[in-house]
Amino acid sequence: MPLYPLNNCMAQHRLTLGNRKLAEVGRRLAWLRTRRGLTQQQLAERCSSLRDRLFPAKELPEVPGIRRDRIAKIELAASASVKSGARCLWAHELRLLATALGVSGNWLTGTSAGTMLRWNVWSQSQKAQEIADLIAFHEESSSTRWAWSVPLPCTLTPPVFTQHYYPVQIAAHGALLSGASSSEVVTALTSVAAANRERTLRRLEEGTLKFAVVMPLATLQSMVQGTGLYSQIRREVRSECLKWMISSLLRFSKHLKLAFATAEDLEPYRSWISSYQSWYVSGQLTAFHTSDEVIYLTEDAAAVSWARQIIEQLYRSASFSTPTQVLRLLRSSLASLRGQAIGVRSSLRGNRRGRARQKRSQQRRLRRTA
Repeated sequence: MPLYPLNNCMAQHRLTLGNRKLAEVGRRLAWLRTRRGLTQQQLAERCSSLRDRLFPAKELPEVPGIRRDRIAKIELAASASVKSGARCLWAHELRLLATALGVSGNWLTGTSAGTMLRWNVWSQSQKAQEIADLIAFHEESSSTRWAWSVPLPCTLTPPVFTQHYYPVQIAAHGALLSGASSSEVVTALTSVAAANRERTLRRLEEGTLKFAVVMPLATLQSMVQGTGLYSQIRREVRSECLKWMISSLLRFSKHLKLAFATAEDLEPYRSWISSYQSWYVSGQLTAFHTSDEVIYLTEDAAAVSWARQIIEQLYRSASFSTPTQVLRLLRSSLASLRGQAIGVRSSLRGNRRGRARQKRSQQRRLRRTA
């Protein structure tokens, strides 16, 4: 961020923001400040303390601080009915406010067309809070959400499942870790998942969100059979996950929809699907998880619209999409898992009985010999 003297050249350091973009900054600033639990005065004081760290001492006389009333004016810019809101924004103000709230300047202004926020969780676990904030900002103001996901989405799985899944996932991709420990990555992923789950359940409970998810049938089969990453997750935990999914679909039947697509259903989209582990759209945000384990987020309107259309097409193409079909599929999968457990217990009992019979037989032979 450039430093500058407050003279006649100051105009060149004024951020060129139209009324709509300035209003967006005001809306995001007020939302994030409230989310952080700060008053306008507390935020102003935080900016004041950061000013000495962000700018060299010789420049401080030329970089004014941000007072409470200035923050109020910036936030008022979000209201079209209020004429006393800010009419411009300065570069140093954006830098101070963003740093004080723990986000980037792009977070407050909204990413411009064609740009994306890149999150490599393996080396940037410290960005988890900023990512969670961006998702929450859009989800709390959106009434619809669409998702395509190869792995089980965290919002459709219980906490106990994600607690077991993420360590397994990270162990499988340990070579990708760079600049962060596996425990830091687990903490980052778990915190984002927990926040997303809590917010989704609350919105579904309130009836203010319609959420549709489409997944490959192969994912469900892999979890039931205990293959791939799911091979290291106990059967009891996988059963809990299925019961959670069934319970959620029954509880939120009007607002939560789930579909499973077969390999044939997905064939027309193979080239697209092969590049992405998941794709998600909420309001004016789309996020996608690539096959190289990097997550990208963008607020570009064209990208959001395109992603929504693709996921809707995948949902309509899925062989298992009606509530009756999906519930029957999940219940049969749960019965299969339980049957496996019964089979294992029966086998163990049979082995124990066999060993007991063998032992009694040996004892009888010993008595006869004696």
